[in-house]
Amino acid sequence: MNTLAPALTEKPKRESWPAVALRVMSSREGVFAIQLVFVAALVALAALYVDGVIDRKTIGTIPIAVPWWGAVGAVLLSLSAVFDHREDWKEDMAIWHWARPIFGVFMSSFAIVAFQAGVLAVGKDLTPATGALNTQNLLYYVLAFIIGYREETARTLIKRVGDVIIGPGETPGSTATTITVPAATASTITSLDLTTGAPGATVTVLGTGLSQVQSVAFGTATANFTIDSDTQLTVTVPDGSGPVSVVFTLPTGDPLTAQFTYA
Repeated sequence: MNTLAPALTEKPKRESWPAVALRVMSSREGVFAIQLVFVAALVALAALYVDGVIDRKTIGTIPIAVPWWGAVGAVLLSLSAVFDHREDWKEDMAIWHWARPIFGVFMSSFAIVAFQAGVLAVGKDLTPATGALNTQNLLYYVLAFIIGYREETARTLIKRVGDVIIGPGETPGSTATTITVPAATASTITSLDLTTGAPGATVTVLGTGLSQVQSVAFGTATANFTIDSDTQLTVTVPDGSGPVSVVFTLPTGDPLTAQFTYA
């Protein structure tokens, strides 16, 4: 007779523990805790290295500390993202932050191998002058840290080395060519043609390096956008209200921001 009775007596479903764990790990606090675990592991490895438990050898032609420096750079970038995205944290980016230190290890190691291959390709000698071994290793450590912190630098470096090896390059013995770490193309936002508008409005964004933008959000609302060129984006304003920050996310997770007010 009473059709409401089952609905009133039905207990709400509880989340399974894997779902709860995933939600916690995807939060800013969860990612921060995971990065602290990586920091503790890296400190422990450094202590073993200093104590001589880990032999100070090379992995092929790579100093054994190179992967460590790559992981340090990657962890620092993830920790920076945790604090930079206090107001617009996106849980779907958490998996990238979890994997970033591991990615830093492999990307930095491969980039150093590519760097060495480029040096050899132009007829240079990898063997340092007498007494200069630590100086050469310092260069590798700095490169590894930079690559861990900005992995697009690694992609640019590998591309340039590929151009040297596959392209004409320089003949062995030449002294005219050197291998340098190229700077990544800077991404900037210079202007929005609309800074006030309603949901559904079209905003033209001008800047540089905009072809690298991965996502756009007005506050916490994700916006649809089109990459017109490296200097222009077309963005559709999503639902929202009040003044918000417009966040343009790059492949590294770094944000570019602008301001917009819903009319």
